[in-house]
Amino acid sequence: MPGSKVLNCASLISLPLNLAVHNAFSNPELEAIYLKSFSLGMFHSVFMVIVKQVIIVRTDLEMGKGKIAAQVGHACVLGAERVRTSHPEWFSQWWLGQEKVVVKVPGIKELQDVKIHAIELNLPWSEVTDAGHTQIAPGTVTCISIGPAPENMVDKVTGELKLL
Repeated sequence: MPGSKVLNCASLISLPLNLAVHNAFSNPELEAIYLKSFSLGMFHSVFMVIVKQVIIVRTDLEMGKGKIAAQVGHACVLGAERVRTSHPEWFSQWWLGQEKVVVKVPGIKELQDVKIHAIELNLPWSEVTDAGHTQIAPGTVTCISIGPAPENMVDKVTGELKLL
């Protein structure tokens, strides 16, 4: 139309994005990683791919709710730290929303099967082994995390698992 302005998609997104980046990063190192990936022309990967983390918990251990929460917390931190160093572009994208999903498996065999599948697809994973101070025997594997990684890849491993 005559006299109408065509807005660039990047212009529409950049203002809220800049505000989100400013508010989301209390760590200058993380902000630098994000801004570097944005300035290197990774606009498509930053906005078109959803990055998430999935934590898989064993139900056969019959952990209490607080114990499960602690183990899931350990898995989130371990997985995020691994990805922060191994795939900073995934981490910086995930950091803004920090999408996490917690699913369950009935036992150690199923947990190991999920881990093997993640390894086969070259996905980052972390395993939580309990110290044995409360409900679980020392050295017991309680849960694993997959990602943060692109959702379409993570879903190949965890998409059929039921929510906890």
